[in-house]
Amino acid sequence: MSEVNAQPSMTRRRIVFFRTVTNDAGACGHCVIHTIHIRRARSTQRAVAAAQRRFERKFGVPAWDHLAHGYDVEEDVEEEV
Repeated sequence: MSEVNAQPSMTRRRIVFFRTVTNDAGACGHCVIHTIHIRRARSTQRAVAAAQRRFERKFGVPAWDHLAHGYDVEEDVEEEV
């Protein structure tokens, strides 16, 4: 039987911001700039938006993509201490 006042499902997420770099051989790879843990968010989109705002504040940039080339989202992760 389900509870009437049950909380909506919240998923922990880790958003990893990276830059794409090319080595001397011409191979591309990701270089992690910063990782942000979002403990509670109703959706992946909200978690990403919150992480982008935190990233912008931390690095003092008007938009996250001025410094990072992209991000990866990992769901249901444990926070590293």
